[in-house]
Amino acid sequence: MECRGLYHQAWNGNRAWIEIFVDNTLKYWEKGFWLRIPFIREESLGGVLFHEVGHHTHYTVRPEYREKEDVADVWKVCLEHIYFQQRFPLLRAFFRLFTFLGGPFYKRLRVKLMKNGFQKGWISRAEYEEETVSNKSRD
Repeated sequence: MECRGLYHQAWNGNRAWIEIFVDNTLKYWEKGFWLRIPFIREESLGGVLFHEVGHHTHYTVRPEYREKEDVADVWKVCLEHIYFQQRFPLLRAFFRLFTFLGGPFYKRLRVKLMKNGFQKGWISRAEYEEETVSNKSRD
């Protein structure tokens, strides 16, 4: 199974809950020192958590009439941006400086990496569109 997490809706008087399969989530990172780097560790687990929170938000707060997985992926991108901006302010400052100095080169590289990730199936179409289209409006 490749499932990394599940969202269980509130049902029969029970609260909603999220189940994360840590084995599957960290499967490719378990060898080496990569998980000792907080940013990589939190991005790996946070991606799954924020995706499942996106399902909860879609179901309880803001229902949309689109594919459920696409909506959850868009929420994942939004929640990750907020979390990592607050959690790693120095990293954010570094990327702002890199963006300023690299300018168009950085933007083209970022879009190319996102497209590559989409083509290989690492990210969904909704994540790809949210990262590339919405970043044009932010810049």
